[in-house]
Amino acid sequence: MSLTRTVETELTTEDGHALHVVDHQVPYGQGTVLLVHGLGEHSGCYGHIVELLNSVGLSVVRFDQRGHGVSTGTRGHISTYNDYLNDVSLVIDHILQDDPYRLITLFGHSMGGGVVANWCLRKMPGELEDQITGAILSAPWFRLATPPSALKTNLIHGVSLVWPEFSVPTSIRSQELTRSEEILEKLRNDELRHNRITMKTAIECHLAGEWALRNAAQFPVPVLAFHGTSDAITSCEATYEFCQSVPSGRFVPLDEFIHEPHNDPRWREIFNHVIDWTLKRFPRSLAA
Repeated sequence: MSLTRTVETELTTEDGHALHVVDHQVPYGQGTVLLVHGLGEHSGCYGHIVELLNSVGLSVVRFDQRGHGVSTGTRGHISTYNDYLNDVSLVIDHILQDDPYRLITLFGHSMGGGVVANWCLRKMPGELEDQITGAILSAPWFRLATPPSALKTNLIHGVSLVWPEFSVPTSIRSQELTRSEEILEKLRNDELRHNRITMKTAIECHLAGEWALRNAAQFPVPVLAFHGTSDAITSCEATYEFCQSVPSGRFVPLDEFIHEPHNDPRWREIFNHVIDWTLKRFPRSLAA
């Protein structure tokens, strides 16, 4: 029988959106992982990851980003990249309300990995440097695996200025996400997933990824990044470039993996490594 206590909350952003937040609290746990999902998915996609992390004494807080899952907002749309970053700050403030000394490791996948990296570089308060123990980046969106041409980038930017909410389907095919046929079927039947992105979101994520790469040398906390070498969506090479620049970074290339390591048939061996890395950064950890 699980001792984990699950608390669901709705947080209201400054611009009036409702964020669905779920806190899976482990009594006397060793620390907390804040999970930031990617474009088109939602935090409920990580139930098996939450269960594994809870089993080793790690609490997990997950939330649906605006425009995703059961949070409000136009599917796949932001007015500015700061929307994503301010939402992370809001959730972290919520985490620290009950326990101001709670230790937090950030985990972000794909677009969520770009959000985590940019939040650490742009928004992390100096007084939290001792409480944010690290950042785990799974196939982060710094660059796309096939970057758009300069002409296409300029076109997207131009459209975003006059019609920012113009929405198009992403070009992502479900078979580019996971090598598991069983999980593919679940993804296809998940009504909370979507495949939309607006011109504003596309250009903002592109610019934010490039900005993070240029400023990686200023990264304030240790980084563990892993990326499938056969990822056709986000660039494995860009993740390696980022890890080469940060002061304390470890890059793990995943041979033959594609875009979603958390949904790969071999996901457990990857996340056992994630657990080892995370626990070593918590003072109360038995692994320290």
